[in-house]
Amino acid sequence: MTLVNISNKIINVGTTPVLPSESLPITKAIAEYPAIKAFVEQSLIKIVDDGKPSASEKKTKAEAEMPVKTAEPVSTAAPSASEPVAGNAAKDAAEPEDKKTANSKKK
Repeated sequence: MTLVNISNKIINVGTTPVLPSESLPITKAIAEYPAIKAFVEQSLIKIVDDGKPSASEKKTKAEAEMPVKTAEPVSTAAPSASEPVAGNAAKDAAEPEDKKTANSKKK
C-alpha cells in the first residue's frame, strides 16, 4: 500500500514527513489508523492499494508459514539416588580409600 499526500501541506506519518505530492509505502495496519482515515476523508491524502505486500507484511507472512518447533518433553520424575543433582563434580567424586581413613582419623 502507498500513502500519497495530495494536499498542499506536509503530513507526518509517525516520525516520517510526507511532502506534498510525495508518496510513502505503508502497511495495512497504518492505513487503519484513525488519523490516517480522517486525512483520507478530508481529501488530504489518498491510499493506493497496489496489491503488493509491504516488507513488514512479507516478514509477518513468512514467520507465520514457518514450521513451529515443539518443545522437548520435560521429565517430571525425581532424579535417582545414584545421580548427583548439583554440586562440584570433583567434590562429589569418590575419595580414595587411604584418604577416607586419614579423614576419619582426624575426627
